[in-house]
Amino acid sequence: MKRLYLLSTLVLLFFNQGFAQIKITEIMYNPSSSEDNWEYVELYNAGTNAVDLSGYVIDDGNTWFHASANIISGIIPAKGTVVLFNDDDIDAADFQAAWGSSVTLVAVTNWERLGLN
Repeated sequence: MKRLYLLSTLVLLFFNQGFAQIKITEIMYNPSSSEDNWEYVELYNAGTNAVDLSGYVIDDGNTWFHASANIISGIIPAKGTVVLFNDDDIDAADFQAAWGSSVTLVAVTNWERLGLN
C-alpha cells in the first residue's frame, strides 16, 4: 500500500510540474563596448507552468567553470520571457532604462566568468 501511495504521489507531482521547455531566444554577446556590462541572454518558457531558476547556473564553454549557482532567484512565467543580465556591473534600473521597462530581468552573478564566447 505504501508503494502505491508513493507512486501515486510521484505521478501527481510529475504531472503538476509539467515539462519545462526553456529556449534561448536571444543572446547579446561582445557588444560595441569594452565591458561585458551589456551582454545578456533572453530565455522563453514554452511550457504551461512557471519555472523557478533559483539555484541554476548559466555558463559557457570557456576554461572558467562556475563552482556554484550564479542565479540566486528568478521565475520564468509560462509562455513568458526573461532576460539574464550581468548583475555584477549594472543594476536592473539602468538595464531597463536602456532596453525598456517591460523587460523582466533575472540577475546573474560572476558574469565575467562567462565570456559568452
